[in-house]
Amino acid sequence: LEDVYGRFRKLASFQPPVGLASLAGYLLPHGHEVQIIDCNALGMSVKQAVREIQSNPPDLLGLYTISYNYPCIERLVKGIRDVNKSLKIVAGGPHVTFLPEQTLEDTTIDYCVLGEGEETLLELVQRLDGDLNNRDLSDVAGLAYRSSDGEIIVTSERLTVKDIDSIPFPAIHLLPSLDKYELYLLHHKRLPYMTVASSRGCPYKCVFCETPSGKTVRAHSPEYVVDYLG
Repeated sequence: LEDVYGRFRKLASFQPPVGLASLAGYLLPHGHEVQIIDCNALGMSVKQAVREIQSNPPDLLGLYTISYNYPCIERLVKGIRDVNKSLKIVAGGPHVTFLPEQTLEDTTIDYCVLGEGEETLLELVQRLDGDLNNRDLSDVAGLAYRSSDGEIIVTSERLTVKDIDSIPFPAIHLLPSLDKYELYLLHHKRLPYMTVASSRGCPYKCVFCETPSGKTVRAHSPEYVVDYLG
């Protein structure tokens, strides 16, 4: 956070990463161990994040990318590689969805998950389970990666999830305390808050947006949302 906002750190607004929590919530029922390190909420610098990751390195490290934080992601990946060259790294989010080839060319990230990530990430984790060097990934839709000879491969597009009620609740319990998150309220008291995604997709056609969730709007049922809030 400090690396992104600098002296404007106290004015920064950051919300709970519901997308990461949703990915975690999708992996947990399949028996995978998941930890979320929210560097924004914890006020970590890139160096601190590298130390935290290296203190207990995972089998697979996931990074969320959006274009404004991408320079920090590049520094973070470089810092990780300085101390751990073999750690497998997967990135997702709007930036890599729009620029997967460039991401793999410019960094040592191993995999890019494109678009909605739950199904793709689970398939990737299952393929890597027991063989972290598995390169037989060409049939995993929504993925970009390097082949054994270094060729960048972008697989077929992953279809969006039609019935989003089939997706487990986000693993909110893996996030830091909600009092770590702050709305952008310049003249008012900042109170703890939580965001809730009751739908996915967008019907609009903004030329600057890569629409990672697709242009078809899909809504959760009222029952799903009520159960989630409960």
